[in-house]
Amino acid sequence: MVRGDDVAYAANWRAVLAADIGLAGVLTGSQLALWLWKGSGWFVATTVLSLFYLALVLRRALRWRRLRAGAGLGRSRPAPATGSTGGRPGSPKGRGSRGPNGRGSPRSGS
Repeated sequence: MVRGDDVAYAANWRAVLAADIGLAGVLTGSQLALWLWKGSGWFVATTVLSLFYLALVLRRALRWRRLRAGAGLGRSRPAPATGSTGGRPGSPKGRGSRGPNGRGSPRSGS
């Protein structure tokens, strides 16, 4: 199991943060609604705790963004290609699997 800040480098790091932010939002919203409806001291205390949890989650999101940027993972999607080779991706100079003379394999010479 991955724990702590190592999750920032995991493939599902966005899902982990989304779950945390969602939980914090639901807790905060429900506590605020109960506080406005009832006005009890317990609801005030739990609302403060849920807001504190939300602040911790947002702090973690900022820390993970800094860690990912420091590791060169700041951009989560591959950058679009800047130029075209004219052939299949990864082929030399757009010639696909053909050799330098345009026929056959470059090793066979045919």
